[in-house]
Amino acid sequence: MEELLVNHTNHPVSTWPAAQLRAARDLYGRVEDVPAPLLGADCSEAELAGMADRQVAAILAMKPAAVLCQGEYCYTYAVVSRLLRAGVTVLAACSERVVEESREEDGSIRRVSHFIFSRFRQYV
Repeated sequence: MEELLVNHTNHPVSTWPAAQLRAARDLYGRVEDVPAPLLGADCSEAELAGMADRQVAAILAMKPAAVLCQGEYCYTYAVVSRLLRAGVTVLAACSERVVEESREEDGSIRRVSHFIFSRFRQYV
């Protein structure tokens, strides 16, 4: 039976670079999106905790082998800690950031960042 990696980020699998998708499928076989909520600065700690509880319950019901979880820091911490307590492997995607910098005609600096997937790293 194929294992499941749940992608709980704001970056759908359809937007992943080929190397990241290949690594995920090699490790787990199947990848499914469970989008992380978009949280505004006005989201209270209680609201955040409630969202984390609901999302973790939904993710656990899917019986994943692992969960890729990245996003807003406080929410990510809440979800990761709950998943780890439940015995689920939780991952982050590691990438190398390559920055191209150029000076524009008006003197301003333009920076373009490229993120090159390297591997998955397990939360510990």
